[in-house]
Amino acid sequence: MPKTSTIIAIDLSKGVIKNAKENLQSANIFFIVAGVGHLPLKDGSLSKIVCVDVIEHIVNVEKCLREMARVLKPFGKISIFTACGNNRLSLEYILASLLGKLITLIRLKTGHIQLFTTSNLRKLFEPRFVIRSMQYMHHWMGWCLKFLWDTAYFKSSESYHNSPSLKHSISSTFSRAFWLILEAEYRLLKNKNLGSEIIINAIKKIIITVQDFLVRKSEVLNKVSIRVIMCENLY
Repeated sequence: MPKTSTIIAIDLSKGVIKNAKENLQSANIFFIVAGVGHLPLKDGSLSKIVCVDVIEHIVNVEKCLREMARVLKPFGKISIFTACGNNRLSLEYILASLLGKLITLIRLKTGHIQLFTTSNLRKLFEPRFVIRSMQYMHHWMGWCLKFLWDTAYFKSSESYHNSPSLKHSISSTFSRAFWLILEAEYRLLKNKNLGSEIIINAIKKIIITVQDFLVRKSEVLNKVSIRVIMCENLY
């Protein structure tokens, strides 16, 4: 990212924004407390949006995507990371079939109110975005490791709070091994519909008149597929 880029960090939690301000001090970063369904930004003001672990916690996902499309420039890019544990080949889906209420309770505890599949994510994106890639993460091994990380790491933090050096040694070694395995798994299986989480990279669609299309035809066709509409008052 160019050094002159302006970054706008948005979160619904005042505490999260306060913590971010304290740890990320830069003249190029601005912090806003807001919900993704009502972004206090002008139309077409952003060139890229990165949204991590958000849309699975939102009731009206379509409204959220519509708002993000509004603030993106034409051909603006969007990258979204979200859970898709309802894919039939994912470990989360299989465990939900076997354990039922237990997995449901875990989902509710983590605030996951949306259960996405690859196909319904495509349907949500297609009206406003051209999907360039969909890559899967946390496959079978990764899902198990993620569970171990969430439990063992925090237990070690409690057990070794009186020994900071030992705690740091254990956590850093475990962390390196964890991320090396996840990276290897991701490279091997990123295009396989087996993952419980997905990264979607897309570009904002544009709607233009036939007249504008003819003027900018070569520019538009080189960048992204489009929908062309006729305007009643064009002629």
